[in-house]
Amino acid sequence: MRSASNWIGALAIIFAISAGFSYFMTAAQVDEALAKLATFDDDQVLLPIDGKTYTAGELREKVKREPVQLLVVNLVVAGLMGALWIWARRAPLPAICCALALIVVIYGTSAALDPSSIFKGIILKIASFAVLYKGVKAALAARAAMRQPAT
Repeated sequence: MRSASNWIGALAIIFAISAGFSYFMTAAQVDEALAKLATFDDDQVLLPIDGKTYTAGELREKVKREPVQLLVVNLVVAGLMGALWIWARRAPLPAICCALALIVVIYGTSAALDPSSIFKGIILKIASFAVLYKGVKAALAARAAMRQPAT
């Protein structure tokens, strides 16, 4: 149970650090994309992307926002994991369950939006899921042991 609680704190740190790395990596890709889009007029309609048609100006704005959006999402997740880590000291079972659910939602959403992300960081994904799952099992066992009457 304790290792699962500590793992929640480690995930908070990992998400916070990856927020910075993701921001700078995406910003470099944005610069490339903006250089390619520079040849188009703002009101020029481009080919549809994922079924939606954008003008060059709209696409430039969308591309410019992407690094900041990614940074904010990662920092919010890091903050949530940090809050769950603190909560796990007082109520380990619900905190670990929430952390496990959050990880499943994050990894599931990421895989649905970008299937190539499934294998990116696969060792961290498997390890975090396994440790949190074991933590839930340990917390449930501890709770059951506490509820048994003394003989």
